[in-house]
Amino acid sequence: MTLPMLIVIAAGVVAFHARGWVRFWLPVAWVIGAHVQVAWTSISSEWLFTQVDVSPIMGAVARFGSLPTALACLFVAASAGEALAHRRRAWFGPAALVLVALAIVPPPPRGDPSALAGVGVVHLRAPLEVPAVDEVDGDLELVVWPEASFAAQPVISEGAVDGARFGSRLGSGAAAHLIGVTTPPRYGSQNMAVAVAPDGSITGARAKQILFPVFERRFLGLGIDRFVEGRAAPVLPVAGRAVIPLICGELLTPRLAREGLAAGGDFLAVMASDRYQAHLAQPRWQVLAHLRLRAIESGLPGVYASLEGQAAIVAPDGQVLAESDPDAPSGVLTWTASSGADDRIPARRPDVAVLFSAATPDLRPDCRRDDASITTSSRSPARRSVRHGP
Repeated sequence: MTLPMLIVIAAGVVAFHARGWVRFWLPVAWVIGAHVQVAWTSISSEWLFTQVDVSPIMGAVARFGSLPTALACLFVAASAGEALAHRRRAWFGPAALVLVALAIVPPPPRGDPSALAGVGVVHLRAPLEVPAVDEVDGDLELVVWPEASFAAQPVISEGAVDGARFGSRLGSGAAAHLIGVTTPPRYGSQNMAVAVAPDGSITGARAKQILFPVFERRFLGLGIDRFVEGRAAPVLPVAGRAVIPLICGELLTPRLAREGLAAGGDFLAVMASDRYQAHLAQPRWQVLAHLRLRAIESGLPGVYASLEGQAAIVAPDGQVLAESDPDAPSGVLTWTASSGADDRIPARRPDVAVLFSAATPDLRPDCRRDDASITTSSRSPARRSVRHGP
């Protein structure tokens, strides 16, 4: 619970505490506080993601929406607390009826995850451990990369793009790519999801709209305005699909997923950088739970690509179809109805650099002594071979 929520709830206590009715005003105050917090800070404190494994509650989310479900659950909790505090057993009666109604709601509809056929989801263990691009696509139609996975800074704007290229082909096959890049600061830097055709041409772009305070935008006089906020609808046509790209923290609020669904999106594609939580079990579970919740809310399948984190593929009912192992090397996660999950780990190539200089025999490579094999001869120029990796 954060400051905006506490302020709204405190106002409810002042206004209604003498009259009771906690079970009525507390759920409403809680929801209003959560909406104020998102509008002010861009950070969500929704708690329904903690219930993704409770089938009846997720069934209510799928059929009635998150807001009515949250109000119903909060009403039950507040009623129970109020009944216990005042020792009024009868006050729990309406809450019991709501609880029974929630308990008999069927699970979320299974939905159709077929839009994910032919989609590969990249997980990078480190920025320099990128799967060889000519091995990534293979039989895939679309490869989804994490946020800021490439250093290229194309000079483009949101929407359809004509005449811009990524610089080189991203693979050897016929796959299109959805990649994360930033635009140059001198033009107003934006954190973008970019659609790239198999020949390397950029066909469309969509910039991040929900910017974190302090880290991505100025907030209460702190931080800097690192990015310009995006405005385009959260849908990108690529590889014959209408993808709803959500960039990192945009996963945490339902608004963009709803807008993408209304615009005809086929599936959710989260492009994240998880450096701050790499290899931690609790954040890993939390982001996957949010993805499952967004899928259930929208009735669409979803994928999660991340830098220094996990990859995941979920069905419209929140079922996890595929997930990369916590300590897996960089790879491409896929799923098909016939074969199930497959994490493709392209063969790593050793990085070899050979430095030669007749004029400067004392040339030294910038690496640790145990990473370098150095051979010199008094009769020949220095030759140093540096080998990294296995």
